[in-house]
Amino acid sequence: MNEPRDAAATTAELSAARDDAGPSSEPASVPASEQTLRRIEAALQQLRGIVESVRREESYQSFSAALIVAVVLQLVVVALAISALIDWVFQGPMNQLIIKLSFAAFLQICTLTAVVAAQRPRP
Repeated sequence: MNEPRDAAATTAELSAARDDAGPSSEPASVPASEQTLRRIEAALQQLRGIVESVRREESYQSFSAALIVAVVLQLVVVALAISALIDWVFQGPMNQLIIKLSFAAFLQICTLTAVVAAQRPRP
């Protein structure tokens, strides 16, 4: 029933089976160190993909309404400060100067609050 086979015939059959299976199948005779190296390489490729995706996420900041509010408020603060400076230079009424500077100070605090609110929490 079991006929002894020729070593050359057995080797030829294994070679043909390996060629038919394609390049993705690993032969049974691959050393353990080579299999380990392939697993390490696959794990490193996966890790590289994760690091690249995290880097892409960090390079594009998400939209923040608080940051836009901060920019608009800062522009108003600068306009009030310039207006107060003009009043001071041209000897305008002191009460208007104080009111403009008070509003500018209040809006500057609001601007700082909006900037802090817009920051992403640190892990």
